[in-house]
Amino acid sequence: MRIKLTKDLACSQETCSSGEEHDAVLLSPRSTTVEFTLDSGKKIRAFSYEYVTVDTAVV
Repeated sequence: MRIKLTKDLACSQETCSSGEEHDAVLLSPRSTTVEFTLDSGKKIRAFSYEYVTVDTAVV
C-alpha cells in the first residue's frame, strides 16, 4: 500500500516529514499500524492517525 504521512515522524537521528509518501505494509490483517523502510534501510512504524492511504498505483 502507498501512504502519505500527515505528521512528522522522528526515529533516532532520522526524520520523515509530513507530506512524504512511502510504500508500506500492514503489520497484521486487523491492524492499522504500517511499517515502511527508509532509504537508509531503517524500518519505521506509523499509526493510523499519522498517515492516510494514497490511491495511486505504485509504478
